[in-house]
Amino acid sequence: MEFLSSSLLSVLIALGFIYVLLSVLVSILVEWRNHYVKERGKLLREAINQMLDDPLNAQYGLLLYNHPMIGGMQNRKNQRPPQYISSSMFAEALIDLIGQQAEDDLIIDRNKDPDLKKLAFEASDQTPTPIDDPLLRFQLGVAEMKHSPLKELLHSFQLKSTSDYPKLKSLLQEWYNAYMDRVTGWYKTKQKSKFVFFGFVVAIGLNVDSLHLVKSLSSDSELRTNLEKQAMALEAKGAFAEGDYQHFLSLLNESKDSNAVQSNQVVAAIEARLDSVGKERFKESQQVLHYLEDQKVPMGWSLQSAPLSWFGFEKPKLDAKAQKALEDDFQYQRNQQPNFWTVIKYLLGLIITGYMLSFGAPFWFEVLVRLINIRRAGKKPAENTNA
Repeated sequence: MEFLSSSLLSVLIALGFIYVLLSVLVSILVEWRNHYVKERGKLLREAINQMLDDPLNAQYGLLLYNHPMIGGMQNRKNQRPPQYISSSMFAEALIDLIGQQAEDDLIIDRNKDPDLKKLAFEASDQTPTPIDDPLLRFQLGVAEMKHSPLKELLHSFQLKSTSDYPKLKSLLQEWYNAYMDRVTGWYKTKQKSKFVFFGFVVAIGLNVDSLHLVKSLSSDSELRTNLEKQAMALEAKGAFAEGDYQHFLSLLNESKDSNAVQSNQVVAAIEARLDSVGKERFKESQQVLHYLEDQKVPMGWSLQSAPLSWFGFEKPKLDAKAQKALEDDFQYQRNQQPNFWTVIKYLLGLIITGYMLSFGAPFWFEVLVRLINIRRAGKKPAENTNA
């Protein structure tokens, strides 16, 4: 009974390690996709526009992105908005933007034109009056605004700052950071559906059947033991956050064959069409795939395994007893007998894999750590021979 529980725990650890590997691949694909559709930059811009939305005054979100401090961070060649704006830069740009209303004596007018290249200010005919004090500029700029919730908020920050510029900047930074915490939550919520989608892409694309994995790990002690050792090596590296898997990839680099990237025309053609970020994600994906191949994880498409083996298979000519024993074998049933139940089990295995991978690598790493701790706690202590 003790052997069975130990063997089951080894299977779970090995399976958890495979899920970590595949979940990292899912994370790489999600990051890759987000880079090409400019997901982070678009969401940040949308969030700041919502944060500074003031229908009674100017389009402050638009003006903030036109400010030299923020606009200079954009990749104009690819029309890629900045993916990150520090709280200090946001506060200084906003103080300068609000103060501009007083210094340039601009009439506040809400611009309804959707063209982002047009300003939201309508200039007056009066000569601009320069103001050297940024705090005074901000105070006069707030006074120029029409009454609105945003004006009340900025006026409150001005009063709390008590004529202290660093204090005003600190208050604006705290406001920005608190809002960005909410934006981070929105971003993670939006990513869940993408992790589910790419989880199934990996499950189907690599033909990863979880039921087949469990059965193979249960019957192959050498594979199970090897993956368990690799899992413990990964656990020793320490936990990693979502999107931060560099130390995990460094573990893959320790494999003697993990860096032996195949140089064929297809791979070279794909890599040649990618930008620097795409090439980095592509190489990371290759690292994970080569590592899985090195560890001989039972997955992938082959003419000898389901579902390709279901077509054109010829049954071996054996006596009745040998044929009966062969048909009772799990591998034979899965790969060479496409009946109703084997097809259902195969599809169920793919569905389980896709769903499990959607949880992400940090989740499976935490599960793996707990299983390894159970393994260590379950070791039988050495007997005291002096008793």
